[in-house]
Amino acid sequence: MAMQIDGVLGVVIAVAALCSLVANAVWMGRFLYRRALVRNASAVGLVNDAAFLQAIFDFAPYGTIVLDAADGNRIVAANREWYRENLLDESKVTGATALETDIWLNPKIASAFWRLSALLHQRP
Repeated sequence: MAMQIDGVLGVVIAVAALCSLVANAVWMGRFLYRRALVRNASAVGLVNDAAFLQAIFDFAPYGTIVLDAADGNRIVAANREWYRENLLDESKVTGATALETDIWLNPKIASAFWRLSALLHQRP
């Protein structure tokens, strides 16, 4: 009986590890995809448009922030829900609690990045 429980527990642990691996692979794919978009946006040199950037963030499906490293990592734009939940805690604003803090962006590059991202997501 104990061997059967150990076997089931082993299968559960293996499935959990596999799910974690898949989740990490998906996150890394999104990270690399966004990093490539940022490089493309930087090359394109689209102008900064704070209102457009904020609109994209307001309709983003998950909490997202962009930080401006040139200005002490202040928030440039934030998803409305994330902003409501986390703005009061300064450590969360500049910490690693949001998905998009993997790349430090300036507003011009962020604006270009989100324009490209919005265009890509409009494709059928």
